[in-house]
Amino acid sequence: MASTTNNWELFGYDVRAIGQHWSVAWRNFLYADSSPIRRHLDEVVELTTGTGTQRLQAGNPSHAVGSVECLAVQLPDDLVLHRKLTLPPQVESELDSVVALEVSSRSPFSSEDSRYGWTVTARSADTLTVDIAIVSAVTVQRFLSQHEAPDDAEVWAQTDGAHIVLRGYGEGRRDTLYRKRLIRVGAFIGGIFVLLLALVATLAAFRALEASRMEALLASYEVQARDAVAARDRLRAAEATLIAARSARAKQGNPHAVLALLTEVLDDASYVEQLTIRGRDVKLRGRSGNAASVMEGLTKESRFARVTSPQAIRRIGATGEELYYLDIRVAGQADD
Repeated sequence: MASTTNNWELFGYDVRAIGQHWSVAWRNFLYADSSPIRRHLDEVVELTTGTGTQRLQAGNPSHAVGSVECLAVQLPDDLVLHRKLTLPPQVESELDSVVALEVSSRSPFSSEDSRYGWTVTARSADTLTVDIAIVSAVTVQRFLSQHEAPDDAEVWAQTDGAHIVLRGYGEGRRDTLYRKRLIRVGAFIGGIFVLLLALVATLAAFRALEASRMEALLASYEVQARDAVAARDRLRAAEATLIAARSARAKQGNPHAVLALLTEVLDDASYVEQLTIRGRDVKLRGRSGNAASVMEGLTKESRFARVTSPQAIRRIGATGEELYYLDIRVAGQADD
């Protein structure tokens, strides 16, 4: 037995119908009388009935003033054959074909003489209610001639409070005007959207330029910071060098100050043969006619912390002079 499996079914749904349903959804959204867009953009129609005239926009009463471009004539009920269909909602994408088939099978008029229109009057999850109006083209033309209706007038019928536009008369003019207005509004909205995109792009470009400028500024600051850090490091190195120099100078002492102090303390008869200065410590070797008085004078000097003789005083031959060795600690200097 041949397989009846449909490869296009997904969870029991024929995916080939997605495009049709999508098209129907957009058509209803843009062109149905219940469309929220058509209620605002559709042309106002001046409808002539047996009791007077009224103005409608997408089937709803309109309070528009001034002249209108679209006129319609409502047929009396005795010229209209009404049919009501209850269908499953799945056939909505094929509603035109279903209604045409119903008209061809139910119309008492010949196929050349039959004119019809339809509208969806009720909708639920399980059913779709469609009202159909069928008329004779010859009878309608005679009615329009008797009432001197314009050649481009639309022909309407009414059923259960809903208006049905019969096809094949002047409804094309209103549809054309509505499409033009829809295109203008769409172009206007599209223009606004493009302007918004351009504005967003401009803002994005400005932000990118600002970010680029900030990055360049940050890079400049980083270079300046590196220069500042390098200068700080050089300053620290110089400071360390200065501290080391001061420390070395403190350790080595001030030979000029020591020489000036010895010159001040020693008398003219005393000679210095060897002088070694290391920080606070001074080693002195010299000659004098009275070495003991030299040592005593140096000991009394308050600027010397300590004066000692590491070796005994020796007399130098018959010269009358004495050779002395002294170790001196200078007061107020840094320690070794």
